[in-house]
Amino acid sequence: MSTINVQNVKKSQKEDIYLKNDLVVIGAGACGVAVVAPLIERVKQGKKLRCITLTEKSKRIGPGLTYSDATFCSLDGNSLSQSEEYSFSPRHIYGVHLSSVLDGVAKDATQFGVTFGVVNDEAADLGPVDQHLEVILARGTRIQTPNLVLALGNFPATVHSELIGSPGFISPPWPLRRLEVIPYSAPVSIVGSGPTAIDVAILLTENGHKGRITFVSRNGRLPKVQGIFSPFQRRYMLHLLATDVETSEKGALSKVISTIKQEVESLDRNKHYESDKIKASKDPLVEFRADVKSAEDGAVSWQSIIKATTPVIERISSPNILTPHPAGGISVNFSTLLASKNIHVIGSMTRGTHFFTNAVDRNATHASRIADSIAALPPRRPLHLAFFVGSDLFSHLMLSKLVPRLVAQGYTPFIFLPAVKVNKKIRAHYGIFVQRVKNVNDPSFLETLRKHHIDAGFSLRCYQRFGEDKIDHFAAPRALLNFHPDTLPSYRGLLTAIRAMANKEPSFGHSLHHISSPYDAGPAIDVRTAPIDYEKSMLHYMNEVYPVGVDMVLDAVDNLARGKNMPAIEQDEAKSRYYTFPTEEALEVVRKRGVRLVDAEAMEEVLVDSFAGDGGQDAVRGLVREAVREWYGNEGAILARVT
Repeated sequence: MSTINVQNVKKSQKEDIYLKNDLVVIGAGACGVAVVAPLIERVKQGKKLRCITLTEKSKRIGPGLTYSDATFCSLDGNSLSQSEEYSFSPRHIYGVHLSSVLDGVAKDATQFGVTFGVVNDEAADLGPVDQHLEVILARGTRIQTPNLVLALGNFPATVHSELIGSPGFISPPWPLRRLEVIPYSAPVSIVGSGPTAIDVAILLTENGHKGRITFVSRNGRLPKVQGIFSPFQRRYMLHLLATDVETSEKGALSKVISTIKQEVESLDRNKHYESDKIKASKDPLVEFRADVKSAEDGAVSWQSIIKATTPVIERISSPNILTPHPAGGISVNFSTLLASKNIHVIGSMTRGTHFFTNAVDRNATHASRIADSIAALPPRRPLHLAFFVGSDLFSHLMLSKLVPRLVAQGYTPFIFLPAVKVNKKIRAHYGIFVQRVKNVNDPSFLETLRKHHIDAGFSLRCYQRFGEDKIDHFAAPRALLNFHPDTLPSYRGLLTAIRAMANKEPSFGHSLHHISSPYDAGPAIDVRTAPIDYEKSMLHYMNEVYPVGVDMVLDAVDNLARGKNMPAIEQDEAKSRYYTFPTEEALEVVRKRGVRLVDAEAMEEVLVDSFAGDGGQDAVRGLVREAVREWYGNEGAILARVT
């Protein structure tokens, strides 16, 4: 049952009921939900808010019109799916999800002391009052607030005001039941030929309409057909392009066009791809049938590139490079989405600045920027981040948690693996750069860092010493940081967790510090600890606490991206101790002190849970058991023995 406080405002209610709002969001559809969700996360992080109110003219809270059950088109608003087997979910299913998210936001808000509610009324006007903004609702209620977000949904490109009120003119077509008044035999003209026009034509046909249906379109084209394609594996190249264009404005548009064309032509299936194949045909049905055939034949890998350009095109359409079209909606600040003092705008009204405004991922990104602006946080730069990763289990588990979250936040990770094979799966899925580097101090590697515009580097147990030239390259405003799995300076060196447990320390630490020439000796920027669970083996316990390190790296990236000063505390050399790789004698001492290094059965479950996908548990379990047999000398499939 929903916990959202929905109020049906009546004119007789007092006008000062809502005067203490810290934020009013006009529109409780997809964009409205996208704004309040990250804002409540900022509240959890310490932002003080007392009251948030959303206004929504529809009785259904969350989906808005686009994702309500009044529509039945697929989620992708710009193309049609080529196959029922791989078709997108109906829009109203996503609408159910949005309602659920908003319900969760309301619960979290209440838990953190924020009054959260939705007023079921239409916003009619707004204006300044003293130091606040005043929203006037259709029923006469006035709401004052220091912060206002306009999340008004999508607007039609053309209103056709000259036809409003004319017999037989229906605009907009939503909800679709409005079309039920059309006689079955009547000829119907549909203005437009996009997905909405397709929706209308399908509904009329399924309802038994017999009259002629005509699309009237300025471009004379039907929507593109989206096929099944793999993620673009060289997505990072588009972010390099964006950085190049941001660095030098000269020839920006030609760089964009030529680079995208080169990437399209470089795909295996499109080595001889001719760009004129995606141009319009004189006959839209001929073009549409050709699109369908290309989708069925799998010759649509170019679509993965076009899809991947969305955040990149947004970056280079900043007013610093390209001037927005004067007809492109409301002018907003590129980073904060402020239209004027304390008024933020999200959605199609910002299309002149952001170009893409109807994609779910873009709206989520823009909403996060609005939340940052309201929380008075500096905007984040889209950093290029290098990760130098060792060969141990927990470094790769950390990486598997970091990459998806960093990509979702708009960063571009570059993975360098000095000692192991290239991780092709992570490269293919996220389209990021992954390369094996035997020696980070190779003279040519410095040029690799420059070429990829690396802003910061993180070492995750990469047991290579960085030379002075590499350290100098990462001087401020860049940063080169090492994640060390224990408390510095007391536990420097290798496999220090074993020593901490052998010394019966009450807690285990994680340290993030600047890299310097002496090993593990650079100034520390973050140290966090967790109680040691001596009921678990050392490896099993490390699996429990490595997510702490993930949070430390994400927090450091956030601070760097926002240009914040991070504390750099010099390590106390008097307390330092360096541990080398333990000898067999040292491990025997550890065992005698009651410390278990490995619990084979527990680690089997850790590996299966971490690396087996749906249906792959048995295969991974078999590989692990075979490795255990080999390691222990063929003593059984699962050994609970402690080494």
